[in-house]
Amino acid sequence: MKLLFLSLIVSLSLSLTTISGFNPRDLEKLKGTSECIGCDLTEAEMTGIKLVGANLGSSNLSDSSLEGVDLSGSDLVGTNLSGVNLTASFLGASDLTGANLSGANLTAVYFGLSDLTSANLNKANLTAAYMKEANLDFVDLTTAILCNTVMPDGDIINRDC
Repeated sequence: MKLLFLSLIVSLSLSLTTISGFNPRDLEKLKGTSECIGCDLTEAEMTGIKLVGANLGSSNLSDSSLEGVDLSGSDLVGTNLSGVNLTASFLGASDLTGANLSGANLTAVYFGLSDLTSANLNKANLTAAYMKEANLDFVDLTTAILCNTVMPDGDIINRDC
């Protein structure tokens, strides 16, 4: 009986981990190798870590805290970054093609030379973001917050200040 009860508790614990989405092993893998393709890092706390050249393609980082993270030169193709906090992070020369950044806090993020082709920036906060020479092909910025935002051509937009 005790064994059955213990098995039930372990099974329930594992299923709750799966329901929440976040997998601590994925975070350790990312920190150790800078690669975690298709990983689930939902709501992960990653503030300040260096992930230069990381490969996070097709991963789920929704609602994670990535404040001050260095992701320069990273592969974030098709990555779910909805609702993330990337304040003051560095994503220069990163590939964010098709990434979902809807509702993300992108305040003071450096996107210089990044590829954001077809990225979803619906309701993203791009206050003081730097996007000079970034590729914004097929990106709709109508609902994004643009205040003191440096655009790909070097113009500064103050639409939502």
